[in-house]
Amino acid sequence: MAAMVRMVSSSLVLGDERETLVKQLDTARTKHERAKGRINQLELVVDDLREKQKHWGDQLDEHRKRGEELEAARAEIESLTAAMAPGENEHKAAEGLTTRADLVGVIAQLSRDFVEGTEYAFENAVQQIKCLNPDVELVTRGLHVNGQVQDGRIVIPAGLVDSDEEEEDAEE
Repeated sequence: MAAMVRMVSSSLVLGDERETLVKQLDTARTKHERAKGRINQLELVVDDLREKQKHWGDQLDEHRKRGEELEAARAEIESLTAAMAPGENEHKAAEGLTTRADLVGVIAQLSRDFVEGTEYAFENAVQQIKCLNPDVELVTRGLHVNGQVQDGRIVIPAGLVDSDEEEEDAEE
């Protein structure tokens, strides 16, 4: 019987230990499940951080590229600004012109103004000579604003002969 009592007592002790071990196992399983859940959360966070890191790297590359483009644009602006600076002997009519077309237009206008001024001065000189010499029959036929005296004759430059005849035809 003593053996039986020992057996019962051992069985009670083993039963208590078994219950304790089962509780510990359940606790460990619960902790394990929580740890697995936490690991899954952390893996998601790591994936998210890797994606953000890649995105930030791309943004950094883009920022660096834009910075280089900005520096190139600034250098080009500086170069163009220097090119647009007025020259030492630049004519006032050329101030503020930004394109070749603008410059060509101003040159054409100055050329027209010059021709008109020259023609006016020529006609004015002829009128003054006639006014100062009313008794003299002044021959003006053959006079030309661009005529040159060569070998005792008035010679009109070749390119101007046609244009003057066209103007005279238009005036008539």
